[in-house]
Amino acid sequence: MRDARLLAWVLAQPEKSGALLPSQWRALLAMAQAEELLSALAHRLEGQVCPDDVMLALNAVKQEELATLTIAQLCSEADRLFVALDLRDGLKALWQMDRAVRQSSEDANFWHDLLQQSRERGITLAVSRAMRLCHHIFQTPVDPYLAWQGRRNDIFFVGRLLARDGEGQERARWLRLAFRILRAWRQRHRSAR
Repeated sequence: MRDARLLAWVLAQPEKSGALLPSQWRALLAMAQAEELLSALAHRLEGQVCPDDVMLALNAVKQEELATLTIAQLCSEADRLFVALDLRDGLKALWQMDRAVRQSSEDANFWHDLLQQSRERGITLAVSRAMRLCHHIFQTPVDPYLAWQGRRNDIFFVGRLLARDGEGQERARWLRLAFRILRAWRQRHRSAR
């Protein structure tokens, strides 16, 4: 894997990290640092077999849990990412959504409340896309009604969110440019209303 799929894969399935090559471990650390997910990676790899240099690097990271998002915050993040197209720290935002869903989905009313909140704000499509991408990237268990069948352009969002190389540098310059243009067009279109 040559992009941030490696990071997403290890975050979703830390028990499979033993299969990584030394060069992949270096890339994993670089991507986690670039995406500001080092503490999440350190937490997920706790108790897993890692190379000594990686273990030292992860132990040096302040072990802090990402704050659990409320339903309102989850909707706000989905709105920021997929309506306003502000995809900075997008992988980190999806990871926080994944954690929130995994912690809160035990609540019988969670999916109903999330759907209700998204309808009230008029961002059901954005929340649905966020849930689909969380499921696709992190294998998040999602409600099939809310995260209905994927849209064709989901692949562009996945590509944009995972566009990092082994040194943690941004890749897919043209895709990033396309999203910047689309974001500017949406902002201009909104302000014209």
